[in-house]
Amino acid sequence: MAYTISLFVRSGEPVAQRAIHRLVQEVTRRDPAVTTTAAGDGVGWAAYELSADRDLREQVSDLERDLPPDPKSWPVLLQANTGPKAVKAQIEWGLTQGGPQALTSSDAFVELNLSGHLTDWKLVRAICEVATEIWDAVLHDEGSGFDVTLDDLP
Repeated sequence: MAYTISLFVRSGEPVAQRAIHRLVQEVTRRDPAVTTTAAGDGVGWAAYELSADRDLREQVSDLERDLPPDPKSWPVLLQANTGPKAVKAQIEWGLTQGGPQALTSSDAFVELNLSGHLTDWKLVRAICEVATEIWDAVLHDEGSGFDVTLDDLP
């Protein structure tokens, strides 16, 4: 299963590596169980994998709980993009999807790519909360579109 959550942000930071580093640093400060691995970077973008070694048994059925290996989540792939052309294209796409006019003030976007059988929603929520606290942000997920709030996350 693959799922994407996006945040259109007003970061004030033109360098993606610095923007994502700030986000990752604050997430790990708040939750020391989170580990990070650089997952690549280039002109206008940077990515990290974030994970936490949490037992997610409460999220699985009784049948799945008894199957090896123990339920673990896959890392969250977190990517920040500040490239002007990519940001402009993302804003245009967001507006065609019914996004609010506030998107036009975005200077970056952050994507959380979730894959695998289990999702560490505590980690996903922490990333989204930090992003919305440190930047003006508009949340979007592929299931609810722009009609999603932090309260809607599991």
